Amino acid sequence: MLNTTVKNLLLACNTAKRAISGRSTLPILAFLHLKAATRTTKDGAVEPILRIVGTDLQMWHTAQCPVTSGAEQFELAFPDGLCIHAATLTALLSKLPADSAISLAPVTEGGNKVRIICGAVVSNMPYLPGEEFAQAPEIGSGCDVLTVDGAHLSRLIRHVSYAAATDENRPILTGVRLEWGKTLRLVATDTHRCPVATSTNFQGAPEEPLGRTIPVRAMREIENFGSKAKEVVLSFPSPLSGGDSIAVTVGDVSLYSRCIEGTYPHYERIIPTDSEGSGTFTHSELMTALSLVEIAARDNANQCVIDMPVGGVATISAESNAVGSVVDTPDYLLNGREIRAAMNVVYLTEAVKGIDQSEGVRLEYSEPLRPMILRPAKSESEYGFDYLQVVMPMQVI
Repeated sequence: MLNTTVKNLLLACNTAKRAISGRSTLPILAFLHLKAATRTTKDGAVEPILRIVGTDLQMWHTAQCPVTSGAEQFELAFPDGLCIHAATLTALLSKLPADSAISLAPVTEGGNKVRIICGAVVSNMPYLPGEEFAQAPEIGSGCDVLTVDGAHLSRLIRHVSYAAATDENRPILTGVRLEWGKTLRLVATDTHRCPVATSTNFQGAPEEPLGRTIPVRAMREIENFGSKAKEVVLSFPSPLSGGDSIAVTVGDVSLYSRCIEGTYPHYERIIPTDSEGSGTFTHSELMTALSLVEIAARDNANQCVIDMPVGGVATISAESNAVGSVVDTPDYLLNGREIRAAMNVVYLTEAVKGIDQSEGVRLEYSEPLRPMILRPAKSESEYGFDYLQVVMPMQVI
């Protein structure tokens, strides 16, 4: 009989369950795999755990649940582990007192069932044999290992992941590009906008510069777990040992994800190398203007017009037949030539949201038909990493 607490078991189950996709047609992918195991603590002690895994065959989440006793007997009863329906198990655990003790034991009669005991509550829950569960591929040795501060990595991901494409006709664009060499760079694009975040705040160096396109769902999981972690360890298997994949460790939680195969677009080609002018806005005034004009823009393909004249007043406007027109005049500082261009207000808003509210926003441009760059007004040293977003114009005004 394996013994633990409801709180620890529910936390581990909910963590592993995040890898499960509701779109899967394979019944086994709605199950969690539970297996008794051990782990080594920082002081070298070996302690028993219950390892819990969930997957959609593209991503695997593994969580560790501390065990107070009974791990050896549980392993003898279930040498390959067992699979319990994830939604059913977590629904039961969520109704039990969090601080209560809970036990799992095999049922000797009545087929494949495991007995779950918590105080006066007894549930004989059906299970599938552990060997039917698809485990994550072995990554082998020879990995390049990258270590990043958890909050820093989460911030990098948050600044780019929203721009990944949702159209699965071009799978390579539905992921986030991670490039690692002398710098760590994250990129995403749906061909209309392209945020780029570049950092030097990491430990480790690959033998050769590498690049992987990681599904955006996996990157958002890394963002979620890393946001509260001191450090995140990313391992990149060599093509011979693990193929095109990534393994991530955050404390007692680990994630394995297949990467998206294919050649990522040469995004560097669309990043302007020079500009003929720029306008700097306060974050709050620019966000207010964009949120106002979006009311009219949403009925006109999200088009807004940015007009920054020399020696005049900047205007951001939008109009539609249904709503009429909305115009705002945020304060700005112009440097260089004037500009009047039509842009997608949703893309601009998402780009500005990625910049801290305490910082100004600089729009760099050359001509109305050429891409515009949005970046923090502060330098990289003040911001923590270099961030920019390329936004394509909609048309000439």
